Amino acid sequence: MVRLSLDVKKGDFVWIGFLIVLVGVGFVYAYNANFEGGQPAVMGHSADEIMVNDSSGNSVSLQSLINSGGFGSIAEFGSVTSEDSLGDALVAEVVYLAGSDGFLCFNTDDTNFMTVTLNIGSSNPPSLQLLKSYNYYAVKIPFCSPIAKDEYVEIFKDEGSVMPIYWRPLGSGNLVKQ
Repeated sequence: MVRLSLDVKKGDFVWIGFLIVLVGVGFVYAYNANFEGGQPAVMGHSADEIMVNDSSGNSVSLQSLINSGGFGSIAEFGSVTSEDSLGDALVAEVVYLAGSDGFLCFNTDDTNFMTVTLNIGSSNPPSLQLLKSYNYYAVKIPFCSPIAKDEYVEIFKDEGSVMPIYWRPLGSGNLVKQ
């Protein structure tokens, strides 16, 4: 059994009162002394209370930097597609150029034993072997790899294996058949 005992005497109320005032003043000062600006959902600072340096070295509020687009564009995910820029199905043994940053995803075939290789690079044909997988158990194995804009990609697989390939861009941009 745990027993907690706290003995508070009259003289201790001075210290307790001082601590409460100190914490209260600290909260008001940290939040903004006149409570102007944003209202963060939790205790802390709103974006207009935090000062940062912009690309020119000027001290500005974080909120003004966000409002002016000082971080550049913040991309959202585009739609998943299994087609290239011409509307043809994405297939293995074809070199593609990424039109945007994104994710290349595929599953190994669950009916055949197969080997899958993913090559990437800044030139055509891509020569950096990013992935090589041996599927000895004939089960579906999912893979997803980030691909940078203007990077070449090519997938190699065993002959006769069926493998759907998907592209999920950041923003917009397709894989362009080379």
